[in-house]
Amino acid sequence: TCPVAERRLELLFAKAGAAPFRGRVARMLDDSERQMRAGISRIKPGDYWYENYLDSNGLENQPLPIRLKLSVGADAIEADFEGTAAQVLGPTNGGIAVAPTGAFVILKSFLTPGTAVNEGAFRPIRLKTPSGSILNAKHPAACGGFSEIRRAVEAAVLGCLSQAMPDLV
Repeated sequence: TCPVAERRLELLFAKAGAAPFRGRVARMLDDSERQMRAGISRIKPGDYWYENYLDSNGLENQPLPIRLKLSVGADAIEADFEGTAAQVLGPTNGGIAVAPTGAFVILKSFLTPGTAVNEGAFRPIRLKTPSGSILNAKHPAACGGFSEIRRAVEAAVLGCLSQAMPDLV
């Protein structure tokens, strides 16, 4: 589908120029940002904590904590994963995209369901993933736990939202 989309966009750009489309894309991203900020504004501001665990590092049973402090402001959120387990020798590590993906999936689903999924919706969300942790492993760490880690991050975000929005979560 990507090559077909590329060809069709090239045809549209050749016909009408790229400027009108850039403007529409910018408006679409801005609209998504406004929608997400409005969704965040419905949450009680404050700090919320939750801790989740993975059971293994992939080599031995060893609890790996995923700690989250979710700070909700008037129209922005910070997800701070300080205190999460350090990267491990086994394959239960993830790269820098794991925590943002998991956090975004849950926040987007609860705060602006049914709206566009794009970078604009992510703008009001700031993430802190400690370098050298299982959420942001550094070379030469083995990274094979993306799905498990992402789901554990999703559960941690849900745990925080259940405190912030108990009637919804």
